[in-house]
Amino acid sequence: MSEATQGAESVVGVTMAAREDETGITLRHSGLPGDELRQQHTQGWTWILSALEQGLASRRSASSSD
Repeated sequence: MSEATQGAESVVGVTMAAREDETGITLRHSGLPGDELRQQHTQGWTWILSALEQGLASRRSASSSD
């Protein structure tokens, strides 16, 4: 439980699947109370996954130029 869920218990599930030369990630966050918190968490998870993708891409570029 977290302050970000107003103390409500929620569940985060992550699934990864091979997609050609990449890995697809599906993230599902359930149990969030209210539309506003769902929207905030959607924005937060979108930002986090985008940052992860960018970080991994830059590492891939760095390692391929070595």
